[in-house]
Amino acid sequence: MRRDLLLRPGWWCEARVVHEDGRAYRDACRATGPAHAAMWMCTDVRTLLPRLDAADAERAHRWLREDGAPRVFEATADAGAVRYTWSVRRVLFLHVPHISRVRG
Repeated sequence: MRRDLLLRPGWWCEARVVHEDGRAYRDACRATGPAHAAMWMCTDVRTLLPRLDAADAERAHRWLREDGAPRVFEATADAGAVRYTWSVRRVLFLHVPHISRVRG
């Protein structure tokens, strides 16, 4: 099978939350394009704005005013003892063709 049929370009989006005591959480999403990746990241950032300190909230607002374009590949913000990191990167996904069941 040809390589171009197996690999599909896309964007990998991750959000990481790390607490001061070491607890960590991660959320991820596969985006089909830069607009989808930016929408995912902007939604997550808006949800956390009330928890950010003034400096990080201002940086987040500035990023959102600039249309939240995925040219910003990583953003980090601190809210007290919690650190939030969002990243978006271009990747190649391995396409796995759907296999139908054969009925007998």
